[in-house]
Amino acid sequence: MLLNLVGPERKLHRADKTIEKRLTFLTSDQISYSPIGIGMEKNDTGSYNPAIGYPHINKLGVKWVRIQSGWFRTEKEAGVYDFAWLDDIVDNILSQGCTPWMCLCYGNSVYDDTAVPGSRATDHPPIYTQDARLAWQRYVKACLAHFKGRVHYYEIWNEPDGTHCWGQGVNGAEYADLVRITAPLIRQADSDNKVIAGCMCNLVRMQTFCDEDYVGVNFDSDPGIGPFFQNWYQKDVAQMIDYVTFHSYAPRPEQKMNELYAALRKTLDMYNPNIGII
Repeated sequence: MLLNLVGPERKLHRADKTIEKRLTFLTSDQISYSPIGIGMEKNDTGSYNPAIGYPHINKLGVKWVRIQSGWFRTEKEAGVYDFAWLDDIVDNILSQGCTPWMCLCYGNSVYDDTAVPGSRATDHPPIYTQDARLAWQRYVKACLAHFKGRVHYYEIWNEPDGTHCWGQGVNGAEYADLVRITAPLIRQADSDNKVIAGCMCNLVRMQTFCDEDYVGVNFDSDPGIGPFFQNWYQKDVAQMIDYVTFHSYAPRPEQKMNELYAALRKTLDMYNPNIGII
């Protein structure tokens, strides 16, 4: 049997008979579950209008939409939080029948003199000073309270195993520190909340791919668990989280996926076999 996939009409050729078929697609609000989602990151930069995408999200039939919380856009003045821009995104995602999944990030120049004023401060995690740590915890609490009942999946930082998101040098122990001060807040805010950690980008590519001064793409022929993961995935941290995430940047997303998943699963099971993988 030959399946012709050109155009909206699919023609099934069987022997000398041609059967005309038109596929019926279900929208996101018509299905209860799907493992497939899309990313609508970088809305915290205000660089594009997310409203353009909402109707298309629904037509795709996906159920998950990953967004970023944008601390620097929300708290431009110390102690003053403006979630209006993020409210619009969350509410529109929900209206399309999808589940928002919020990555809590990035730094904030209000509390970091080393960051460019008013910048996204992607590579400035708030762990190096007590003022920054406390400000981050206050912001996370405010965010959780504001979106209680609307958002239940919270991810801690983005791609901390890349220097573009951890500017003083990738450090698994430091990321574990960030998880320790953030995960309990997520859990305490709502018993239905899920804690997501990791968000790693270098499991299937060479570490140098993320270095600012490196140009080119080198993919690891034997991807697996590296020092970064081993350093942040400690016994106490494992009990705080529900999911571990990673991004596959291989030329083909499925490249080495079976081997990578097996290695990741084996490592997670050391401390918490109930942790899911996204």
